[in-house]
Amino acid sequence: MRNFALSFNAVAPLFFIVMIGYWIRGRKMVDEHSLTEFNHVSYYLFISVNLFFSIYQSDLSAAANWRLVGFCIIGVILECIVGMLFIPCIESDSASAGAMMQSMFRTNLVLVGLPIAAGLYENELGAISIVTAILVPFYNVLGVFFLERYRSGSASVRKIAKGIITNPLVIAAVLGILFSINGWKLPYAAEKTVRYFSQGCTAVALFILGASLNFGAPGNSHRRKDLITCLVLRLLVFPILSVTIAILMGFRGAELVAILSAFGCPLGTVTYAIAQQMDSDSELAGELVFFSTVFSCLTLFLQIFTLKELSYI
Repeated sequence: MRNFALSFNAVAPLFFIVMIGYWIRGRKMVDEHSLTEFNHVSYYLFISVNLFFSIYQSDLSAAANWRLVGFCIIGVILECIVGMLFIPCIESDSASAGAMMQSMFRTNLVLVGLPIAAGLYENELGAISIVTAILVPFYNVLGVFFLERYRSGSASVRKIAKGIITNPLVIAAVLGILFSINGWKLPYAAEKTVRYFSQGCTAVALFILGASLNFGAPGNSHRRKDLITCLVLRLLVFPILSVTIAILMGFRGAELVAILSAFGCPLGTVTYAIAQQMDSDSELAGELVFFSTVFSCLTLFLQIFTLKELSYI
């Protein structure tokens, strides 16, 4: 019963926040224009500051676990290979294929992975922090690469480089890493300000997600096929395979939670925004983000509960 409560408490608050946002939108207390502006602020301020601060307050020089990082990077590359081989077999439209490709690797480590890890291992955030610090820039490199490839049939090095260099999450992660490994400290007032923004990030971003996305069913059978395929891979196949292999390799505790977060979390909310900016299928991207967030509340709960029961975490 204790493991049930711990698993529920790690996941349920995230679901409740999304549902509150959805309810507020249904009551017409916010409109589309307001949500667009709020989402812009959330992405460039709250999410970026939260990522920076999560890395900043972790001692990466002590927490650096290159075996863990290597496992996650290789796993993400394998996910991309699966997508490159499988997606063309079921989707011929390049815009939809680009959105589907994002679902192969881009998980919501910042808004879902970090809070879950903090709920389970509040004083052992080194593993999830180093994984987040490495994978978030990697996600954005891959995201720009694949969307540009599906948009134009090739990937412009110049556009990819510009997309990476100017991405606020990449900038936040790099700054966080620099501060952490060099032991640099912000002035007290600045650190306190950053902490306040970081503490509000999860609630703000998940609330906006719930308010922004349509809860309606996909409009046609082909769209449902794309959606279901991506959700099954993202929420079931990838996390089960990666966690099973990780257990066989001896990963336990906070490290195993970091791996589960890297491969079992829903799609990052940035998936929808970047799909809009790069002429991908933003409608499909939005549905993938929303439904993966909703269903991950169940899949993550079951996965965490199972690992707790088996004493792996």
